[in-house]
Amino acid sequence: MRRRKKPSKNIWIKLVWLLAVLLAALFYQVSPQDILSGNFGKNRHIVQTSAQLEPSKIREEGKIRVCIWNVHCYLDTYRMKNGRRIKSPKPEDEKEEILKIIKDINPDVLGIEEIGGEPYAKEFAKRLSQSGMNYPYFAVSEESSEYPQCAIFSKIPFQKTNILAVKNFDYFGESARSPRGMLVADFKTCGKDWRFGSIHLKSKFGAKARDRENNLFRQKEAELIAKDMSRFLRKGGLAIIGGDFNEEPKDGAIAILKKAGLEPLKQENSNGLPFSYHWAKENAYRQFDFFMISKPMKKYAEKAEVLPIVKSASDHAAVFTDLDFSKN
Repeated sequence: MRRRKKPSKNIWIKLVWLLAVLLAALFYQVSPQDILSGNFGKNRHIVQTSAQLEPSKIREEGKIRVCIWNVHCYLDTYRMKNGRRIKSPKPEDEKEEILKIIKDINPDVLGIEEIGGEPYAKEFAKRLSQSGMNYPYFAVSEESSEYPQCAIFSKIPFQKTNILAVKNFDYFGESARSPRGMLVADFKTCGKDWRFGSIHLKSKFGAKARDRENNLFRQKEAELIAKDMSRFLRKGGLAIIGGDFNEEPKDGAIAILKKAGLEPLKQENSNGLPFSYHWAKENAYRQFDFFMISKPMKKYAEKAEVLPIVKSASDHAAVFTDLDFSKN
C-alpha cells in the first residue's frame, strides 16, 4: 500500500501566513494587497458607515459630481468673540451656510478641508443627513480633533480609503511630518476604477525665516504624495485630487505633482476667473483651491466651476466638477 504523503512544513507556514494576512486586512479595513505591500500606516484612516442611511441615487448612469471645499476651522479653535480670543466651535450660522451651499451643489463625492477628526466628521455627516443629504460613507485623515484634517464624504461606496504622504522627511536636518498627508478614496463606476483625493498642504502662515511662507515644507509634502501616487499613475490610473494646495498652479509644489503625471484642471467662476481664496492680509485673491487630474482622467473631466466666496461660511470657495464615466 502506498503511504500518503504528509503536507510539508512549508505548506502549513504558507497557510498560517495567508490566514494572518486576511485577518489583518479585515482589521485594518484595507485590501490584502495593501498588507502584503506594506501600504498601510500606523495612523489608520477612519471609516464610518450607517446602516440607517442608503446611498443617494446617482444623477445619471456613470455621471459623478465631485466637490472640494476648505470650510475654515470646522473644529474647536481660538476665535475672536466680543473683543476676546476664546476657544470655541465653528459658529452655528456658519455651519448652516455651509450646508446650504453643499445642498445647492449636490455632489456625489465631497472633499472637505479644515475639519476636525472623527467627532467632527460624525457631526458633519449627521448635519448633512438632517438637511436631506445622505452621505453614508466617510473617512478622515486622522483621529485627532485638535488639528484641522481632510475628510471625504460620499454617496457611493468606497472600494477602499488610505492616507498618503505620512512618512517623516528631513527638514533642515530635523525630522518633520505632514500634519494631514493626503486622504484618498478609490471607487468603481461603470466598470472603471478611479481615485479621489482630498488634500491640504501646509499653510503659508506661521513660517519661519529659514523657509519663507513654508515653500520648502510644501515641496516635501508634494514629493511624498508624488512618490505614493507614482505606481498608480504609471499604470495609467484615473485620478482626480483636489483641495487647498496653499499654492497656485504655477508654484513649486505643484510643479512636482505635474512632473509625477498630474495637471491642474481648468476652472472659472461666473466672471471667467479661477480665484478661490481671499487673502485678507493682502486683500488679494488667489487660486489655492483646485483639482489636479491624471492624463487618462482628462477624457472624463472637462473643467471645474468655482462658486463665489461666501465669507459667512468660509474664506475659501467651493469648487466642483462633473465626471462622465459613461464615455467609452
